[in-house]
Amino acid sequence: MPPKLVPRPPLHYKFDSPLTERGQIVAETYGRGLANCGIHPFEVFCSPDMKSVQTAAGLVKGLGLSFTSINIEPALLTYRQMLPSNYQEMILSPRAFLGLGYPINLQYVPFQGLNASENIEEYNMRIQNFFRERISKIDQKLFVIVVSDNVMVDMTKNEFMETVDDILKSTKKATCQMNFISLKPGEAQIVDTPLLPLTKSLYVVKPFHWSEVPLKLSVPNHPELN
Repeated sequence: MPPKLVPRPPLHYKFDSPLTERGQIVAETYGRGLANCGIHPFEVFCSPDMKSVQTAAGLVKGLGLSFTSINIEPALLTYRQMLPSNYQEMILSPRAFLGLGYPINLQYVPFQGLNASENIEEYNMRIQNFFRERISKIDQKLFVIVVSDNVMVDMTKNEFMETVDDILKSTKKATCQMNFISLKPGEAQIVDTPLLPLTKSLYVVKPFHWSEVPLKLSVPNHPELN
């Protein structure tokens, strides 16, 4: 569960859920790991949904960055057709996030606003255009962090989403997926990650079953033990 909630209508949380406490811990810890690898981003971009903003804020906190604020970018939002038509009314504005204590850059001018509707091809092009027109034009000597959902991460691995099933398959992957890209003039290359996802171990260890624990240890007040 999240450690605290912002007062909002319940339906807003259904389509714009917050980060869990574990998610916030992972984001901050991963930020510290990036700092230990010598990665100090010049800019941080994120989708306007609450999970992405909170993840980006956790990374900034873990990185120990006092000079870096978060650019909220609507172009990084997930596939528009999977969201309700009034989704823009559900998400918090950059100013609202700033009022809650998140380091938001209110001077940032988004690459584009929220689409009223789109098809899957337009969704793919929206993500590609953002990276081509906004990210690739930043000085290649600087580090940049972009935070969104798993689908965007898969797209940066040159995976094209052709159907809704492709999108759903991507969203069901383990949390905290990441991709590192090296940009040079006219060239983008995927490079090895300097830091493994912290959630990896949560999916490869043997599941823990209480049925395997001795009865006396697992249920100390069980009638058969008295």
